[in-house]
Amino acid sequence: MSDPSVVTSLEWYANKYPEIAERCNNALMELIDKQAATTPELVAADSEIDMNGF
Repeated sequence: MSDPSVVTSLEWYANKYPEIAERCNNALMELIDKQAATTPELVAADSEIDMNGF
């Protein structure tokens, strides 16, 4: 999206229910960590994304 003022339905739910959004983010991070641990060849060391700032 090129317009930063547009709010997607996902953002709307995340803003309305921040406790659920936090749980979902944590679950997603756990899945990413598990995927990286089981298939490290798919994770390039030099292309790490700062997910905390994402």
